[in-house]
Amino acid sequence: KYLFEANVRLDGSSRFAQGYKYGFFPSFSVGWRISEESFLSDISWLPYMKLRASWGNLGNQNIGNYPFSSSVTFGQNYIFGDAPVIGAALVEGANPEISWESTEVLNFGLDANVGNFNVTADYYIKNTSDILLRLPIPQIAGLSAPYQNAGKVRNRGWDLRLEYAN
Repeated sequence: KYLFEANVRLDGSSRFAQGYKYGFFPSFSVGWRISEESFLSDISWLPYMKLRASWGNLGNQNIGNYPFSSSVTFGQNYIFGDAPVIGAALVEGANPEISWESTEVLNFGLDANVGNFNVTADYYIKNTSDILLRLPIPQIAGLSAPYQNAGKVRNRGWDLRLEYAN
């Protein structure tokens, strides 16, 4: 009737420079099947009820390869005198301190069978921080903008599911 789960992830990515390669992402959840308690055993219209809570942290590294390092790109041709010449140049900005985007989710839930109805209700708060973004830079730089850990978003809300079974 008492439930507990814990997980730990240590993720590594070659998309980040030394010192930023690894992200630590734990999570846990607890549950209580309250309908298995003796004080609810005589309530026939409530055969099942469970309370739940969970918290977890996830990482995101989806930004392309090696955004921490500048590289030279060939095919950047230019005019020398009156003739076109094959050239190479830096075309993308780099950020040696780029690291993991992180999403933290907190959830509280209830599962219940009430008569012929099955009810699932959840309240969640989802915070994403250090979002991997390319923020604008002046065009005079001549490079595309480097990735930065620059954004933050909060989502929260309710999920409700109601089923009728007869």
